[in-house]
Parts: sequence; structure tokens; C-alpha cells
Amino acid sequence: MNPTDLSKLKVPASNKNEIFSKLIDTTAENTVSEEYSLPDYIPDVKRILQTNARTNLNSYSHEGNKINFEGYVIFIVLLLTEDDAIKSISVSYPYEGFVESNSDLNNTDISIMPKLDNVVCKLQNPRKLLLGSKVNTYVNATNQKDITPSIEGIKSAADELALERDIRRMNTLLVTTSLLDDQSMSEDIVIDSQMPPASSILYCGIDICISDFKPQTAILQLSGNAAVTVIYADENGNPHTIVKRVPVSAAAAMAGSGEYIAPAQVNDIKTQIAADSYGENRIIELDATYRIIPRCMSNKEVSYTADMYSTSSALKNINADIDSYILRKCINTNFTVNAKKALSETGTDNIENIINTSVILKNNGLSYDSDKKRTILNGSALINILANCSDGYKNISYTEPFKYEIDLQSELNQLEFMDTLNASNVKSRADSGNIYTDFEVILGLALIEKNKINSIINTTLTEQPQQSKSRPPMTLYYPSKGERLWDIAKYYGTTRDAIMSANNMANDTITDEKVLLIPKVRKQPVFEKVI
Repeated sequence: MNPTDLSKLKVPASNKNEIFSKLIDTTAENTVSEEYSLPDYIPDVKRILQTNARTNLNSYSHEGNKINFEGYVIFIVLLLTEDDAIKSISVSYPYEGFVESNSDLNNTDISIMPKLDNVVCKLQNPRKLLLGSKVNTYVNATNQKDITPSIEGIKSAADELALERDIRRMNTLLVTTSLLDDQSMSEDIVIDSQMPPASSILYCGIDICISDFKPQTAILQLSGNAAVTVIYADENGNPHTIVKRVPVSAAAAMAGSGEYIAPAQVNDIKTQIAADSYGENRIIELDATYRIIPRCMSNKEVSYTADMYSTSSALKNINADIDSYILRKCINTNFTVNAKKALSETGTDNIENIINTSVILKNNGLSYDSDKKRTILNGSALINILANCSDGYKNISYTEPFKYEIDLQSELNQLEFMDTLNASNVKSRADSGNIYTDFEVILGLALIEKNKINSIINTTLTEQPQQSKSRPPMTLYYPSKGERLWDIAKYYGTTRDAIMSANNMANDTITDEKVLLIPKVRKQPVFEKVI
């Protein structure tokens, strides 16, 4: 999909003047740090080859203004033991946290997405590991806030008819989030006949990317792919890798149309080895669950009251600055990154074969190129390569920056984003001097602009009459360039309609060098039914 500027796209205005409002938009930080003693069946460890981790949000709840959540981090560590065999351990540790809002959270749309950062595994001694990770849990709670001002002190229909409102229209963000039930995946992964049968599973990882959205009546059909990576050991302990793309799909109860992004999170992964029809262990049975959180975004038109006065009574207006959001762009695209690292910087001088490569992508924020007049998405890829080198098995790790240019001019301090980042088609190779990793970045990005509007939120009619200026029944007024009819009417205590009628104006636009007749306001007739 080509990115387009969505700031002028809208759906019809609703009867209510409700705008997208954030009650919570924060990241809660948890740190998981635990010591792990190796079980007796694993020999002493020489070094750690590769550490992988994922997180699972187990549950969350909210009461009043507080959201509680809990989950766990699953560590999968590949180890090189003293007998030069590769072994793996899998262990999970819980975490919990909470965030609070200044407002009650009833009737809110809540989404929670945990991400891991700084995953580490240290070898304290041949029998003990120190596992750690930071869990950044993004918590977002939103609702639709009615910005129609409340009016106090109205005692009659005449009071209502005397009110003049400066109504302005704007586009504002509309976000719908659907939290689906956990989805299931079952797949038999067949080991190619050119590879040896499996003796044990060392590692299984799944990366899910939702890339296709098809809205139907009240239903959104989602589809994409799951990149499944399995590392297994043969009967001699040698590692082998299988990578398979598995189609995934789901349906969400989501009405309306707009732009979509859908982050996905893998929860549980279970694998076991099974024999094929020839009795060889060439089938890896995979069962997994995952969660998809689709979001639909569009702009809708609403009205807000910038000013208000009465032609009969003095008013006390209360104004407030209100955050207003608008969807500027939504991008679903993919691009290729070609990374390179000199072997001299990796601690090895010869790679015999590459066993597995994992890529973890991170969004490092936005910048602006004033020469190109483009917004830049800055990211980085943490590349981990498990390789068989001349001096044994090693993990080669390095970071590769990447950028994506967006045709958008905007103030960076006004831009916020929702994103999904996935790495696909990861391939590594090596020559005598360098190691190369090529991969595809699949990007889903919604750019949201934040502004402020000043709106009346409450007004009170006082007992005091409106102070009217002493003047003849008709006044000649010479407007200045750019002056609004609203301001003139308010100044003279009359109405825009009265000025437009006296001057045969089709609308309230003031043309240059036009002399205006300013009539005195007439009291509005009020009709009451008398029985």
C-alpha cells in the first residue's frame, strides 16, 4: 500500500461531538533477574551460545482508575557443554505491575502490549546461569470524550434563543481496538530427506506478521504468515535448522472502515518429535497459541464551541485546552536491509557453516530531514548468528541501523506513532572477510498528529443583562482585513444572522472593502402553548 496523507479523510460527523481521548498512555517497566541452576542431566557448561526470550501477558484487570497486569518471560538458552555438545534449557519467570489514571476507567478501550529489552544470560559458573530481561509493558487506555459544553442558568426558551455559538469543525482520530481470543496453530514440520532425523529439539521460535486486512460487514478478516524456526539435534548431537512459513488467519468483530495495523504476540509453543511412515524421526509436531490485537483507525468530523455569548444576558464561560489527535498517515510496507560485519570484529577468522540467524527489530523514533522534507523512521536490528567456526560453535552478535523515509512534513514534537515491526526471509552467509545478513522488514506504522484546541466546556447565564452599547438603530462598520463576522457581531451585541440579513450576505465571509450595516438585535419571539 502506498502511504497517503489521511489528515483530510473523514467519516461523516456523528450526532455526538466525541473526540479520541487518552486516559493512559505510558510504559510500565519491570525487571526480571533470576539465578538458574542446571539440572543434573546437562553436563557442565563451557559457554553460552545464544539466548532467546519471549513474553506472555497472562492477564490484566482494571478497577476504578487502576490497571493491574501480570505475565511471564520465557528464556530459551543454547549452551555449549564441556563435551562440545549443544544443549538447551527453557525456563519462565513471572512479573506483574500496574498503572494508574487520573480518571475512572469505565467504558474505556484498553490495550496492553509487553516487549522485551536487554535480554541477557551470564554464566556464573559451569552449573549456574544468571538470566535477566527488562519488560516494557505499553499500556493504552482511551475513550471517546464528549466536548459539547454544558450550559447552566437557562430558564426559558428565550434564554436559549439568545445564545450565539462560534461552532468550528475539525477532523479527529477514531480508533477501534478488538482483543481476539487466543488463536491456535498446529503444524507438522517434515524434515527433508537430505537432513538427518531428529533426536531432540533445541529451540523453536515463531514470529507472526499480519499483513492483509479485508473488511466485511461487521467483520474484519486478517491474514498473514508465521515464520517458524526449529533447531534440532541429530543422534550425534549436531545442530540443524528448519525454517517454515505457516499461513495464519483470524476474524475480528469490527465494523466500519479505515486503516489497520495488528500487532501479534506468541503465547505458548509446544513441540515433539514423531516418526514418519518409515519409522524415522522426521516429523516435528508443533502446537502454539498466539494473540492478535487489530486496530482500525480513521478520522471523523466533529464540532467544538470556540466561543459563546448571549444577546440578552451576561455569560461566564469556562474554556479549556483539549488534546486533539488526527491520523496523518498509515503505512503497511516492506523493504530489504543488507547488513555486513567484518569477521575481524567478531572474534573469529573462519566460519564453516551458519546454523541459525535471528533478527530482533527496534523502533528508535522519528527524525526530520529538512533538505528532503521527509520524516524518517529510525530503527535498529539486533542480529544473532549461531555458527560453526574453526574454533567451535560461536554466537556472533551485532547491531545494524536502518531507516525508512516517509513523505510527510510535520513538527516532530506533535507526532506520535503506533507500529508493528517484523523481520522476514532472514538469510546469512560468510566469506573469508565478512559475514552478511539480508532480511526483509515488514512495517506497519500509523502516524498520529497531536494538537490542542481551546474549547468552551461550561457556560453559565448570569442574572445580569448583556451590556449593550448605546448606538443608533443602524451602524456603519468598516471591517479590517481578515476580521470575522463573529467578532463584529459579538462586539455590537447582535447576531451574525442579523448582520447577514441586513447586508444581503449569502454567508458570513467578509469581502474586501465591504461596508457593513450593523442592526440592533431584536428580541426573539417565543411561542408557548396555552391550554
